Amino acid sequence: MPKLDGTETKTAFAARVGLTKGRISQLVAEGLPVQSDGRIDVAEGLAWIETNLDPARRYKGGAPSATARTATLAEAKRLHEIVKVQRARLAFEREQGCTEAEWLRWLPGAVGSHPWQLSGAAAAHVEIGDGRLELDWEPLPPRQIALMRMPRLRVSYRFDGVDAEARSR
Repeated sequence: MPKLDGTETKTAFAARVGLTKGRISQLVAEGLPVQSDGRIDVAEGLAWIETNLDPARRYKGGAPSATARTATLAEAKRLHEIVKVQRARLAFEREQGCTEAEWLRWLPGAVGSHPWQLSGAAAAHVEIGDGRLELDWEPLPPRQIALMRMPRLRVSYRFDGVDAEARSR
């Protein structure tokens, strides 16, 4: 974590907060504390920016380096809310130890009360709230272990517009 005590040049401070050197000069004219030698006290400068600069306008001079910017609790909470609100698109595949006929018998019980329908020879879609789950499957050659043969089915799951909480139910 970068040190917060000490002073920095306007250029170094600009890199720390993700602004241009020119924008730092504008902020100095607006009241950003600067020492007589033109350097900025890091702790004072960060506190001034936190108090006086609109969060939506920060980091517009380019992305700050990972070492220069540390997340505040308020920023972390804001990002968490954004992630919760945005509906994630998630896709993955699993290998099931069953035949296609078994899969089709199990599917109604697995989707529960959610409306669903087959949408092709080896596909289905399930409505989950405002989102949906797209399922595609493909039979694979059986897995043989010694004398035992196990059927296999590759199933692709694609959630669209379904949040993490609804996916876990």
